[in-house]
Amino acid sequence: MSPVLAPIEYQTLNDIVTRQLRAAILSGQLPPGTALTQRDIADQLSVSRMPVREAFRTLELEGLIRGLPRRRAVVVTLRPEELADIFDILTTLEARAAEKAAPLLDRAVLGRLRGLRDELEASHDDVAGRLDLDLEFHSTIYQHAGSRIQLVIQTHRNAVRPYWLSIVGRPERRSYRRAEHDRILAALEAGDAAAAASATAAHSRAEGQELIEHLARG
Repeated sequence: MSPVLAPIEYQTLNDIVTRQLRAAILSGQLPPGTALTQRDIADQLSVSRMPVREAFRTLELEGLIRGLPRRRAVVVTLRPEELADIFDILTTLEARAAEKAAPLLDRAVLGRLRGLRDELEASHDDVAGRLDLDLEFHSTIYQHAGSRIQLVIQTHRNAVRPYWLSIVGRPERRSYRRAEHDRILAALEAGDAAAAASATAAHSRAEGQELIEHLARG
């Protein structure tokens, strides 16, 4: 009989507090520039300050918050030049990840990618959901490139996610994204590693340019 229950993942209180704070930042509930104090967060979560302090350390290492004196922190606000640096890194890493993954994807994974692309294009109102689908499309590819490169990509994607929430649903971007995803998928289906890298790099570069221009317009 095949198992029907998934193993329970043990989590410490530090893990739980970190996960909740991270989710609040990535969802936009705690937008860039939000001031945080260990005491207030501990009171909201009904925990001691120790797991909050550890969560602050972890999230600072992830680049999501910046630590301040007196047990305070602030959700990181990225300047346009910092966003440009992040997307320079993402363009290089994501192209390399797609290149490595291209010869390794089987029919099941390619079918999953087609399904995610179609699901993404069929969704309209849920901005956060669209962003999650878009990230799942790419992470489905990158998980075949090795865990370390995927982790670095995810860390940088998390850093820009709060900014993406403001533009991901724009209709003019939707048609461009579909065409870019189609080119990536076609290259992967053909097993063409160089074409997959090129299409992925173009997609990442276009995303970065659009986001930076949007923020520059205020």
